Amino acid sequence: MSDASVIAALDARLPRWEGPQLVLPGPPIEGIPGSGWWGEAGERAQSMSTVMSIINAYDGDVLDKVPVNANIPFLSFSQPIAYGAIRSNAMANRYRSLRDLDLDMARLFEKARRFYAEQTVNYGRVLVLQRLYNALTAPYPLEVSGVPQSSTLFASLPAGPGNARSMHETNQELKAGAADVGYGVTTFRVGTKDRIFTSEARHKGQAYRVGDFVHLINPDDATRPIVGQIFKTFVPTKGHRTHHVTVCWYYRPEQTVHTQDRMFYEREVFKTSHFCDHPVEDIIERISVQFYVKWIRGRSKAPEYYPGWPAYICHSRYNDRLWLTVRIKNWGSCIPDELRQTDFMAVVPYDRQVEPALVKSPFLRGIKGPGFFGEPKGKEEDEILPRDIQGSETRPTLPSRMSETSVTESPMIPPRMPSTPPVPTTPSTPTRPAPITGWSSSRSVVAVLGGPQVMEQVSTRDILSTEIARLFERDPRGQVLWFSGPPLAPGMVKDARPAHSVEYLEYLTRRRRGDSEGAKRRKVIEEPPAHNDDESEHVAEAWWAEGMTSEQFVEKLKSIDA
Repeated sequence: MSDASVIAALDARLPRWEGPQLVLPGPPIEGIPGSGWWGEAGERAQSMSTVMSIINAYDGDVLDKVPVNANIPFLSFSQPIAYGAIRSNAMANRYRSLRDLDLDMARLFEKARRFYAEQTVNYGRVLVLQRLYNALTAPYPLEVSGVPQSSTLFASLPAGPGNARSMHETNQELKAGAADVGYGVTTFRVGTKDRIFTSEARHKGQAYRVGDFVHLINPDDATRPIVGQIFKTFVPTKGHRTHHVTVCWYYRPEQTVHTQDRMFYEREVFKTSHFCDHPVEDIIERISVQFYVKWIRGRSKAPEYYPGWPAYICHSRYNDRLWLTVRIKNWGSCIPDELRQTDFMAVVPYDRQVEPALVKSPFLRGIKGPGFFGEPKGKEEDEILPRDIQGSETRPTLPSRMSETSVTESPMIPPRMPSTPPVPTTPSTPTRPAPITGWSSSRSVVAVLGGPQVMEQVSTRDILSTEIARLFERDPRGQVLWFSGPPLAPGMVKDARPAHSVEYLEYLTRRRRGDSEGAKRRKVIEEPPAHNDDESEHVAEAWWAEGMTSEQFVEKLKSIDA
């Protein structure tokens, strides 16, 4: 059975997604009362007929082409649905409420996303229409014209992965006098100012929570929506008090800089350190992203994955400043703090382990950037591959350069045991002896630096150039294989005969030549000491003085010293 058949067999056994809910469980969340449906938060900005007229005029044909009875597996509904019928009912005001129209449109967009193949032009057109519809039905006023600007595909951001830059970098360049610094959009940590954190963000019958992976509209290319993980949900205290999410971006291969011979896993994405705040209207749908060690074993349990959802695999981090990818070893550092002590990303196992397929660079398959071919840059002196930092209060203290040097150069010496033995006492009741905690084996460098998570921040990594890497054995991904020791030459026999050290042989040579250093080392006494009878008897009993009297032994020593 092929790997695809193993995956399909498991998907057939998993529960189905129920789709958007008319009423979400739980109390109302601040910012959006109800379940996030159109019309639940104050007065509506547009009428049904106006919204549908704008949708139809912008690009309604792409929805019209979706057949009524398309054979699409794993949809959240079974009844037939068509754009023409929805538009006619809305124009004639046949819907009893705005929520009923909203639910039909949510199902229509789900059907259209599954009908068109991912990364095709029509697929991108559907996502743009969905984002436009979200803007038209949002609980805050639009522009004077009533139609949002389309220059960013109706996204709330001016740029997406590969083009957007961190605000810290752009601010530094502006201070240095740079004229064009691009779009400063992201941060390297989760923001905490001017916001009220919530337990979830509600939008059109769906609750988005911390840890959920989502597709968001990409202002640069709608056919490749942004892949991200929600780290916080909040309502801003300034501006429109609507639901927002803080998302950690994952890059696609075509959004990275890599070498021409680089191989990728099929549907691979890369963890980054870019965080961005999005209004909930930017979200297109829930998706699944599995770390490599989980992906090969099975599917994520519900509600982290349902059959039919877009699914990705993550194996490495990507540093867009150094154009560097690093294999993830500490997967716990890649998820929000709230989930690190839970069973997040637990899997339903396959019948057997599967392996992801390898594909060439997307640029060799006709896919365009914003990424491009290039060699990784040399590492910066103080470069740290950051983990997810969620506010200053949770950021661990990093050892300075001086402390790093002192730790690595100073040996760990265990404390001395007391020289005076303790006085034994007889207790009235028998007790166990207390363990001695001061006497232990020396700690490792990882323990001294504060554990694996802190070590991951203070450690630096070098990469081998492509020219050097080609000289060694590599795996199918082009990574150099490392071994615990050097190889032995074929047929080589290890010489087991003992041999003297070089220092000892040098000493023997000096002694035979009579050098001053050798003479000093072999000189035993300056003057023959006076021996009493007891000492003479003791000398005579020694094995090296066997058969000699004490006078003969003294004469022997004089002859050696001469």
